[in-house]
Amino acid sequence: MCTTDGSIIDACAVVVAAGAGCFTPRKLAVDGATAYEGTSLLYSVKNIEQFLGKRLLILGGGDSALDWTIALEQVASRVTMVHRRDVFRATPESVEQVHQLARAGRIDLHFGSICALKGDAPNLSGAVLSGSDGSTTGLDCDIILVFFGLTNKLGPISEWHIGAAEDEIPVDPITMQTRKAGIYAVGDIAQYPGKLKLIVSGFSEAALMGRAVYEYLRGEKPRFQYSTHSHAMQSSEPIPHAAYIEAEPLQAMPSTMALQTDPTKVTYVLVTDLAGNEHSLPAKPGRTLLEIMDAAKVPVKGSCFGACNCSTCHVYVDEAWFNKLDPMIDQEQEALDQVSTPKPFSRLACQIEFRQELSGMKVKLTVDTIPD
Repeated sequence: MCTTDGSIIDACAVVVAAGAGCFTPRKLAVDGATAYEGTSLLYSVKNIEQFLGKRLLILGGGDSALDWTIALEQVASRVTMVHRRDVFRATPESVEQVHQLARAGRIDLHFGSICALKGDAPNLSGAVLSGSDGSTTGLDCDIILVFFGLTNKLGPISEWHIGAAEDEIPVDPITMQTRKAGIYAVGDIAQYPGKLKLIVSGFSEAALMGRAVYEYLRGEKPRFQYSTHSHAMQSSEPIPHAAYIEAEPLQAMPSTMALQTDPTKVTYVLVTDLAGNEHSLPAKPGRTLLEIMDAAKVPVKGSCFGACNCSTCHVYVDEAWFNKLDPMIDQEQEALDQVSTPKPFSRLACQIEFRQELSGMKVKLTVDTIPD
């Protein structure tokens, strides 16, 4: 391989500089739902005529759900709208219009979540609504439109065999190299302990990667100098290369969940995973539940790193502990509107601040929380 200065090298490097994948619709998490997708279970509107004369069920509480409810009310034979709670995340005008349609009997409006589907796949005949009080109601429908917001997916990069996990690629934070020699990753797609998804972090990662790639290709470390006081950089003379101080080798990153199970800790929380296994996690007052689980290496997605801008740390809090928590802020309520499996005792782990009196609190992980 020939470089721009004419020298010959026998190595090459690949750099993956990307965000955390592409955005895809958040799916309806109901058993057997995939069998209906593309025919009677849809996540977008491509042809309005397909709803003509159909019994339409629309799920969601944002602008998209309300706008399509209003638009398709005159197209479908009947429109039923279902939302987790009686507060919507849409423009006031759209909310009022939907309520007017419901009061006039032109649409049906329910609050709760869909827990089951009916009909011989791929054709739907109905769905089962679970109310906040635990009751169930059958709803007739031919098509379901789901508007639960978007989530990010890594896509084809996950098939490159470079250690990609969920929607990220684990890297050495010193070199930004993946688990494959000569392949590097920077940006939101790169994952390492203590990662901050900030633009300024991307600049730092690029610099670290550039240094590592230089050494990988040339077999020597670059010499860094500063333009403010380097005579060599201010002159036209070639800059000599010098040896670089070797960095300490990176310790192997944990590849499996290492849960703490010592019940003698002064304060702790009990977390049940999707397999039904209960784990005791040491908990320090003042930390959020998300931080506690992260410290114990529990694989919780937490895409927004505790900023309450997503719903990927959604957990179920045991009923006996739910009312002992601080009240939800509006932003958490809005984030929970996007979860695929809401329940009356749903909370976001990033919004639960642990206190001494919460020691022994029980929570369960959800499909929204576990990395894809």
